[in-house]
Amino acid sequence: MINHCRTLILNECTGNEFISPEFVPMPASPAAKRVRNALFDGLSQEEKDGRMHQVMQLLHTPEIEAYAVAYDPRITYLPLGTAVQPGSLVTVLENLRMTITEAELHTLFDGVPEFYDMWCCDKMLFDLAGILFALVHHTQTDRSR
Repeated sequence: MINHCRTLILNECTGNEFISPEFVPMPASPAAKRVRNALFDGLSQEEKDGRMHQVMQLLHTPEIEAYAVAYDPRITYLPLGTAVQPGSLVTVLENLRMTITEAELHTLFDGVPEFYDMWCCDKMLFDLAGILFALVHHTQTDRSR
């Protein structure tokens, strides 16, 4: 599926980016809802697209891009600077760290210790990448059941 990593994070069929017609949003576990709420609650569709633009720019940094393209290397995101910017990802990460429970972390990171290591890192880039990749993995696992 084109933009597979992006599609699994957003878990919606709407937006300005191409999403495969076969994609069906998954009911989210409480852990996945917590992450998606931190990222997208209160945002318009245009702002959600902007948030995903921020996230995908982050996930395409050289240190972690291999994880983003492992799901599907076909990229059709908007070029840098063309999307509405909905606010700081730093604020999102701070809010998520204050509200996510240990049980939710255990659920999200089950089977992907490399993403948990990213989440526990001192660098914000890796913190956020870890939780996003765990969300992708968790959603993908739920889709397979």
